[in-house]
Amino acid sequence: MKFYASVIACALGLAVWATPAAADYYDDAVTAAKAKDYATAIKLYSEALDKNALEGRRLYAVLTNRGQAYLKAGKRTDAIADFTRVFEMTNIPDTARFGALLNRGGAHSSFNDHKRALADYNLLIKTWPDNAVGYYNRGNANARAKRTKQAIEDYSRVLDLEPGFVSALINRGVVYKGLRQYDQALADFHSAAKLKSRDASIYVNRGIVYLHMRRYALAVAELDHAIRLRPKSAFAHANRAVAHLFLGSQAKFDADVAKARALGASDKTVKDLKAYAAYYDKKKKREDKE
Repeated sequence: MKFYASVIACALGLAVWATPAAADYYDDAVTAAKAKDYATAIKLYSEALDKNALEGRRLYAVLTNRGQAYLKAGKRTDAIADFTRVFEMTNIPDTARFGALLNRGGAHSSFNDHKRALADYNLLIKTWPDNAVGYYNRGNANARAKRTKQAIEDYSRVLDLEPGFVSALINRGVVYKGLRQYDQALADFHSAAKLKSRDASIYVNRGIVYLHMRRYALAVAELDHAIRLRPKSAFAHANRAVAHLFLGSQAKFDADVAKARALGASDKTVKDLKAYAAYYDKKKKREDKE
């Protein structure tokens, strides 16, 4: 299953500095992070911490951003330490502590530590029970941990609090799709499309549901639309290839497989597509004999 990403708080550009030196370290670190030079960003954030007496807003800005840089560099333990330090601060706004706990849960989740991620999101919801973002992130963690019932409950709670939360609709639909509850999945994708009509992922997911329902012409129509919105989607081309195959169009199947490969589809995906073709060929020959 592919889920819309969790909402992660960040503090880029947040702090106001008392000294030029502190501002330089911070600004250069932000620039390095944006360029994905996380080692340099971490070094500069650390310089800002080591050489300047920081507190309050300035301190949590540096710690939050260094934590994000650590996370992007694969240093989960260091990232969690920074997020924990922010969460335990008492002289900062509640929004900063909320973001720190959200980030810590996201750090655990990104390394598939579902138990710790859920513990953080449970604490988040206990502390801020009416914030939809907490339920959304816990829903994602539950879905990744294959706790589908709990995931659906969390996404439903998000939609109670914020009916227009499109990502929750899409993710609940993805969970329903995995459970083969196709009518519920389609209902969520239809609602999401009304709210965000140019999101290609909605049409890809809806197309896959139609594939599973063996409604191949509808699957092609959905995947056509997804590809118009996102022409470089190898995933959409691969799934459309399957729909074309079962509609009897070998040429269109071959064209989509070639396009998916050119767009970076994995060797496994191409192998699976060829397996579909072999299965379909045997099925067709068997039907012809009958």
